[in-house]
Amino acid sequence: MARKGGRDRGSQLGRAPAQTGSLASAALAGVRVRGGRASRLGLGASATDKLRAAPLTEQRPTRAEPERPPGVDLSHETAPLIDQLEARCERDYPGLLDRFPPTRLLEIYDRHADSPYWFVGPETGAFVDALERDYGDQAVLVYQQLLVAQSVARHSVPQGRLIIPRSLAPDIDRERTRMLADLRAGSPDWTSKLGDYFLKDLAVARFHMIPSGPHVAELSAGVPRRILITGGARQFIDVLTTFYLRRRPFRPMLHIHLSEKALSDFNPEGRERCFAQLAELLRANPNLAGVCAASWLYDPALPRVSPHLWFMQEPARSHDAKFFRLKTDEQSQRLATLKSATRRRLFEAGEYLPTAYAMIWFKNDLMRWAQDRTRHASEEATNQREHTHDTR
Repeated sequence: MARKGGRDRGSQLGRAPAQTGSLASAALAGVRVRGGRASRLGLGASATDKLRAAPLTEQRPTRAEPERPPGVDLSHETAPLIDQLEARCERDYPGLLDRFPPTRLLEIYDRHADSPYWFVGPETGAFVDALERDYGDQAVLVYQQLLVAQSVARHSVPQGRLIIPRSLAPDIDRERTRMLADLRAGSPDWTSKLGDYFLKDLAVARFHMIPSGPHVAELSAGVPRRILITGGARQFIDVLTTFYLRRRPFRPMLHIHLSEKALSDFNPEGRERCFAQLAELLRANPNLAGVCAASWLYDPALPRVSPHLWFMQEPARSHDAKFFRLKTDEQSQRLATLKSATRRRLFEAGEYLPTAYAMIWFKNDLMRWAQDRTRHASEEATNQREHTHDTR
């Protein structure tokens, strides 16, 4: 039976983990060769509901070999860290790496590449449970650090995954460099076995999730059809019109999550830059239907109670994105009121009821917005040059 990682907080689209409290405030069988490079770099590995937890069957871009992704290859820089972590395992937990080769667990993750980042299948669960039983919880945390370090060193996109535009290189480099700094300092935010922070970092290190501005994006199985029944009669008709009469696909989608590690980009400029990059990602992967997300941050009541968070619903809302009610639940209420005294006061007074909504921005609509944005930027630059020339 599949389970979620520790510290998970179910998101509304396929019950993926929702934003953490910190985000509410702003809002993943090789035989080890001892000391060998193939072991250290994981090169011995083969190259909802689970967002409706079914494998994707749509045609995807294929390639004979894993793609070299954009960004700096950090394998040479990572090698000493891997040596250090392996030496620590050999010293403190004798036999661990022979009995539980990291390449074996990374192979398991590769076999479940179509699952959400938080998905912990029975094979993974049994592997990590056995490691914890035989070596203790601290050994699990060290082992997780080794898994991420090896994944950063591999620097390849799994076969059949997304084609990643070069424009995303700065965000990719930022996250992978940040991971290495955390590992060197011995201070990654992984305080539990298979916890949410660890699973996100592992997914980013393995290019199963792509960082962009304040978000990370993952390939998902799409929009759950239960939105037909979660918003009343008017929403039922809207869903029928949107997906069936207009023949728009439910899947596959890019599912975006807020990133706890990129709060410096949690602002209108960072959000807009993210959507511009996602438009390029959609253009490079024509099989994708669009972008989706789920959170109390997409509640249409939010701009009224927290006007400073208006950018969480723009430019999507004014450029043909669709918003569908999911549910009002304890988790949405807790996250929405965790860091805001104003939202807490309005909630307690019965004047605000946090509700989770899905945001769906279809490919053609998002790409049209991105083209308009580029054109407007070009026109402004031309006007500025002409103005500068006239004032000379």
